[in-house]
This record gives sequence, structure tokens and C-alpha cells, in this order.
Amino acid sequence: MIIFNNFSALNISISEKLQNLMFVYDLLPLAICIFLIGFIGFIESRNFLTLLVNTEIIMLGINFYLITLSLIYGSYEGQIYALSYLAITAAETAIGLGLLILLYRSKGQITFVEFSSIKG
Repeated sequence: MIIFNNFSALNISISEKLQNLMFVYDLLPLAICIFLIGFIGFIESRNFLTLLVNTEIIMLGINFYLITLSLIYGSYEGQIYALSYLAITAAETAIGLGLLILLYRSKGQITFVEFSSIKG
């Protein structure tokens, strides 16, 4: 995850440093596009499984943005936040898939209408 973080240790010229930074700045719009694709899919989803997938795409866009910002500013904080956020995302996905399996076993189909019948 740590790429181009310490330029002084690599003995590269100033022009190569600027090229690397310009490449990193080009990654910010890509991270925003990934987030927006997931957000639009989340708003338009009618199925629980596609909702989970779009939530994962949103989380991927946020992680990508945090890692890109940590590369730009030269700190490890964004990468640490992205790693902890990834652990939270894995727990959220496990809970969502558990609900999905429970719903499919009890009702035989997966729709949002069926979630109102699950009472705990």
C-alpha cells in the first residue's frame, strides 16, 4: 500500500517526482467516479444483493480516496484509516450476507418486502 511515499530514499530526479505526483493526482477523480457509481447503484437498487454490492463499491471508492490522499500528503494516516475501514466493511458484509441467507431460507426469495416479516 505504501507507494512513492518517501521520494528522498529513492534517488530520483525532480521531474520524476513531479510525474509521480501528477499520476497520483489523476487518481483522485477515479476514486470519486468509483464512489459515484456505487452511490447511484445504491439509490437505484431493488434487490438486497445488489444493495450489498453497491455498498462495497462505495466503500472501495472511499478507501481508494483515502489511500490516494495519503500518497499525496506523504503520511501513513490515510492508509491506516483505509485498513481499519476495510475491517469494518468486512464485518458489515458478513452481517448482510447472514441476513440474506436467513431470508432466503425462510421465505425462498430475496426482496425488501420480506424484511418486514423478520422480527428479532
